[in-house]
Amino acid sequence: MELHFLGTASGFPSPRRGASGLVLKNQLNGTQWLFDCGEGTQIAAQKSDKIKVGKLTKIFISHTHGDHMYGLPGLLCTVSQKFSTLLNPDEDDEPAANVEIYGPEGLRRFLRIALGMSQSRLKFKYTVHELIFTADKKPPKFKCMCSTKLDPTVDPPLPCEIVGRDIVVSEDGFWHSIFEDPSHPDNHGYKVYAYALKHTIPCLGWLFIEPDKPPKLNIEKALNFGVPKGPLLAELKKGGDVTLENGKVVKSQDVLDVTNIRGRRIAILGDTYDSEELLKLARKLDTIVDVIVHEATFEDELAEEAVSKGHSTPKYVTNLAAKLDTRLLVLTHFSHRYQPIEETGQSLFQSMPQSFLAVDEQGRPTLQILLNDAKKNQEFRGEVKLADDFAVIHIPNMT
Repeated sequence: MELHFLGTASGFPSPRRGASGLVLKNQLNGTQWLFDCGEGTQIAAQKSDKIKVGKLTKIFISHTHGDHMYGLPGLLCTVSQKFSTLLNPDEDDEPAANVEIYGPEGLRRFLRIALGMSQSRLKFKYTVHELIFTADKKPPKFKCMCSTKLDPTVDPPLPCEIVGRDIVVSEDGFWHSIFEDPSHPDNHGYKVYAYALKHTIPCLGWLFIEPDKPPKLNIEKALNFGVPKGPLLAELKKGGDVTLENGKVVKSQDVLDVTNIRGRRIAILGDTYDSEELLKLARKLDTIVDVIVHEATFEDELAEEAVSKGHSTPKYVTNLAAKLDTRLLVLTHFSHRYQPIEETGQSLFQSMPQSFLAVDEQGRPTLQILLNDAKKNQEFRGEVKLADDFAVIHIPNMT
């Protein structure tokens, strides 16, 4: 499994960093799921030689700030080019959606109006499932500048749209297993939870729980026990015991590799200055979180400014990761004030103190400041990495 970063900037895209966009890719089953879709995401996805926009089947939008969703209409139009024929609006049989989109209230209206006003006739079906916030999950005194509700008499569903579900929050304050049918093959056994984040507008974080991998059948060992190829091998693989023609019983525990590969727990969060809901959810589920992708917009010294703008610092994020026994923490969503850590600088000055790399040749602050802040936290014992546009970060198996 891999994380493919398409954009790592906060606020807006620049020549150096694109707006937020991240693909979680499973190489084994081909799954490609997109998280947030800021302006320019479709361009970044096409530049990547490992991401195929036509294979994006699920999109998760954390909140409705432009740097996280302005790229969505354009991306869907690009995906449409991968289909050969137009949809027939007169067909009675409504096919399943090719792309499912999950996000907060208002996302359905935004897409319907954007695609409708531009007369975009997509060649595939999409659907938007909205996660409904209760008042206590929204920022205090928050009031949207426009309606998030659709009037079907004025803006009816588009020919390419299947009206999605409104997913209400559970009594415990979380959205549990947001897929309508978790057992559907397209979901690959994943359980997906959502939780509210504290930001300037309603915002979501996601927790993905991968199913445990079943034990592998040691075919050579089974054959040595005298098990013939065929149905008996399949039964052993399922964990059942089998009886051979000679009456000998072969137990599955004797031919299965019992090495347990636990499913990975991956949290991907939107903008926030307070992610304690993730901690509460993990404790409720009695699980650690192996991998966290979290924003760190500002350095520790600017913590007050960060919170006032709804954002986090490395110190806050590493404290959270330490409580969750996280093995890999990836920081992203960086303020444009921080210049990249140039590879040439890393190689030329690797013998220099890290404080030297904290500014570039023109004296401007670099992302090294954020990395230094993160590594100061002795409570967090996992690995911390900085995301970068087009970076690919491998997620190892967990045992």
